[in-house]
Amino acid sequence: SNITNASVEVSSSNGLASMLEMAESGEAYTCPEKPFVITLTEDIKFSFDVGNSTGTAPENIIIDLNGHTLTLGPGVGSVGTTSNGIRVLAYSKLTLKNGTVVCSDIIGDNIKTAIANYGELVLEDVSVKSGALTMYTINNRGKLTLLGKTTVENGQVQQNDYEPFDYVAITNDPYTLYYINDAVIDCDSDDVTVGNVQIETYGTKGGEIKLNISSGSFGEFTEPESSGTVAVVGNISGGLFKSNVSEYCVDGLESRENADGSYSIYKERIEQTGFSFEDKNPVDQWVAEKYTNIASGGEGTGA
Repeated sequence: SNITNASVEVSSSNGLASMLEMAESGEAYTCPEKPFVITLTEDIKFSFDVGNSTGTAPENIIIDLNGHTLTLGPGVGSVGTTSNGIRVLAYSKLTLKNGTVVCSDIIGDNIKTAIANYGELVLEDVSVKSGALTMYTINNRGKLTLLGKTTVENGQVQQNDYEPFDYVAITNDPYTLYYINDAVIDCDSDDVTVGNVQIETYGTKGGEIKLNISSGSFGEFTEPESSGTVAVVGNISGGLFKSNVSEYCVDGLESRENADGSYSIYKERIEQTGFSFEDKNPVDQWVAEKYTNIASGGEGTGA
């Protein structure tokens, strides 16, 4: 590791591999403040790790796809689990922006997860596409920030371990092996589009799931039954969803179904003093001003 705060261009998988090897690591358990910036000048096929599993060599990498496509494969990972396109490991940070990331369809490449995040992952104006073998497009066990016109597709392989049998774009599960890590989704962009999100509460060693969502369009939120003790902090205050997410909304807000079957976020139903329920007209039964409603494009009265 001997390049500090560099900005380099790469045009091949070998070039990308070399630059990632040369990026400077930070102090143990501390992500470097200044990133190492790599810009693609061609479409590339490659898979890689950022940092290491124990957190003793964290890295801060920005990959500017520059309008190009990064195809993931063959898989990386621990022995027996080399099924990830990219792993962002302990205390490390990866920013992907301005292009397309797609999972290889080749059976031998074994890409079951596009990106496994154990540190911090930022996606900005990136289209993350699954492949024929992909079960989870993003396995989020750290902090995931979605910016700009980012899209994350559902996986194409149906999981069969437990109900609900679903296709998943993002799965959230706090990481607890070498340290305790919350699983966080941050999104406040209207132009973000994400498939289904799975909330996994299996753990018993700590960590929380935090859903800091104020905008964007999402698929269904599912939470398989579990005997785990992971707390879910629901900070949803806006956005458009394909399932009822009231249990994950901030206090005083709830999701309500639109005419097209989608769900938007409104202020909660209230009982007004001086009215019996039967006396109220539909608008009186709901707070007139809705908090947000992407489906209708703006303000309105709820009913």
